[in-house]
Amino acid sequence: VGDVMGAAGGTQETSGKSLHEGLEYDFVFNVDIEDGKPPLKLPFNVAEDPWIAAQKFIHKHDLPQVYLETVANFIIKNAKSKIKHLVSLLPLHFHPLPFSDLIKKIVLFHLK
Repeated sequence: VGDVMGAAGGTQETSGKSLHEGLEYDFVFNVDIEDGKPPLKLPFNVAEDPWIAAQKFIHKHDLPQVYLETVANFIIKNAKSKIKHLVSLLPLHFHPLPFSDLIKKIVLFHLK
């Protein structure tokens, strides 16, 4: 989907950050959407949720919503070496409390 452009900060060369539209980012990806047109810039900071960054990118460039998963996965794949919260991107599984146990607890609470 695109190319990774590194980041380097105090100055751009020493900070490890890349500048995009006057702001510092950990990554600024080049994303080729259409042949013959310049690539679009996709800025991303590792503290950001890749899915939200992908959605912002899609809205900013008026791209089809069906690109969301592809763009988000592109960010995750290319930034995973720096994403500290990658574990939080994995789905969580909860064991629900059975409804009957909840009723018992409510009844016991009200009896006290």
